[in-house]
Amino acid sequence: MKLGDSEKTVLAILKKYPKINDKQLNDIFTIITKKKGRIDTITHSLKIKGLMSNSKDFSVEKHAIKNIDLPKINISKEYVKILKEMDEIKLGKLGKSIIYVLGKTEKSSLQFLSTFFQKPPKNIYAILQRLEEKNMLISYHSRIKRVNSSGRKYHPKYCVLTDHGKLWLEINENRIENRDQIDLLLKEPEEKIQEYNLKV
Repeated sequence: MKLGDSEKTVLAILKKYPKINDKQLNDIFTIITKKKGRIDTITHSLKIKGLMSNSKDFSVEKHAIKNIDLPKINISKEYVKILKEMDEIKLGKLGKSIIYVLGKTEKSSLQFLSTFFQKPPKNIYAILQRLEEKNMLISYHSRIKRVNSSGRKYHPKYCVLTDHGKLWLEINENRIENRDQIDLLLKEPEEKIQEYNLKV
């Protein structure tokens, strides 16, 4: 029986993690292969070949796959646990875009994000708080003081993605609608960003 690489990968995932749902299977497949796959098409093919049961869950026919050389899956149980937690996370377009920017810049200040997305600081702050509550990022205040446009000194607040946030971005990066526009803007000096109208 001839099996494609995608079919072998799906079988290997399900053999190691038999209790995952279709979204978690899709997410793990994306992490391993670095590409999107039609999981429904792949599992349908495996059922036709008798390697998976026809039940609604993802039950692998162990006796049928015991002689198949499957790839090793190096995704930890902790990652699978995080994926299950992330199933509950709902993010708006701006929240997704902020995560993308943080992934590209490694860290960003509230002031920079406000300028970048041309939104009031209080709006950005509210989204950052929600993302922090969902364990997608952590924030901290810099020890170095800056001076704002009014001449007042302040300690900038910076945000950094957590492992949850990085994993979410790894899975969902291709689904962020305005990422090409964001990539272009990130190449510009901060003072020039204000001239653009980034629609989020």
